[in-house]
Amino acid sequence: MAKRTLGLGKAAKQRKKQKSETPEVDNKINKKNEAEEDSNIPQPKSNEITVELTEEVDADDELAQLKGLWNTFINSERDNELVINGIVHECDRLLRNQKDDNKLPAEFHSIYAISLSELAVFHTDDETDGKTIKDYFEAALERIELGQETYPNSIELKFAKSRILISRIPLEYISKLDLQSEDKLNLTKILDEALKNYEEAETIVKESKKFELLDINTFEILKALDDLLDIVQNFGKEDIAEGLDSDAEEDEEDQEIKLSKKHPLYKLRNKHDEYFKWLIKHGETFGLNIISKFEELKTKNEKELKLSELQKLEFFKSTFQEIGKLFLQASEKPSQIFTTITYDSEVEDDLVIEGYSAKDAQQEAIEYTKKAITYLEKAEDEEEPQTWVDVAEAIIGLGNLYDYESKEQESNYEIAEKKLRRANNATNGKYQKILDNLLNDE
Repeated sequence: MAKRTLGLGKAAKQRKKQKSETPEVDNKINKKNEAEEDSNIPQPKSNEITVELTEEVDADDELAQLKGLWNTFINSERDNELVINGIVHECDRLLRNQKDDNKLPAEFHSIYAISLSELAVFHTDDETDGKTIKDYFEAALERIELGQETYPNSIELKFAKSRILISRIPLEYISKLDLQSEDKLNLTKILDEALKNYEEAETIVKESKKFELLDINTFEILKALDDLLDIVQNFGKEDIAEGLDSDAEEDEEDQEIKLSKKHPLYKLRNKHDEYFKWLIKHGETFGLNIISKFEELKTKNEKELKLSELQKLEFFKSTFQEIGKLFLQASEKPSQIFTTITYDSEVEDDLVIEGYSAKDAQQEAIEYTKKAITYLEKAEDEEEPQTWVDVAEAIIGLGNLYDYESKEQESNYEIAEKKLRRANNATNGKYQKILDNLLNDE
């Protein structure tokens, strides 16, 4: 999960810029927005949406059409408010037409709730028809509660609640804070509730073996948590950096801005390591539970795969890439400590830094890096040389963790060199600098 300073905030701004654009999709099925005049959801600028459904979707099945519209959004750039409005209005329509003896499934309530929270992204600093960002999140959570009245142990609804709560923290609360803020917000309580819901859903998934629910929607929760932790760690840097020259700005990037104990983010930041370990643990669990399905799809001829299967294959690869990067991130701290104790001439060999001896740091860093390589290798794509380079760079990092000029170190460098040469040849020298650095360091 690549680090992005204020990732969700930037994503929100980008979506707001493009929220009035019309989605370009082929004509397959037209769904008119049928929001009634008393609807409490803001209306889109156009009253018609066109969405392309795959051949696998029954065009006469209204729920299938809703899922198709949702999949169109979730697999897109998610930068068009018209599409998400269309989903909300279609949910409104299905709810109005619901018959008492034919309850809408939990997945419906999940899509409805998440769609309401997604609308908040387009209204982070404005008010539409009297609605604020808080109203969107409140409406989303109310929809979760209504769904849970019928489906109290629904996996989809627990995951959806987790996602909504995590998204709410940066969009509704952190966006209003500055370095002097002293609001009495208990953000750790909100985050803890989100993680509790995720854990409960994950447990039910494993017990019921419904691993198909570990999909792009669920992985969004882990990505949102990763973004949130990044936002909290980097909070205040953009304000401090204003007015600094470029050199000072670079120095500032490596420094954490101190927060008052009364600041709403103080507790969240202090619990960063705890939350990051949670992310590592559940990210790995997610990866382990989708590997078998990934391997099954890989054995098939891609030309024979359905569109939904191709989308899953791409999702699996991107997920393994993200998990691999997550483990590399986890390896950074012990790697730095090992390097400092081992190679810094001014540091005693028996020094302990943050509870790590050189040996402890080395072992932990190697363990994390090996796991990173395992996942990055699964993400390798024969058509994408950059994925080969990602693996090579991780292998170089692993080699750096072994004793100087040891067999393990030399072996890893050789493997990395072969991968880099192959990628370099395939791209007409694009990765020559990385290759030169490796050869010069050997």
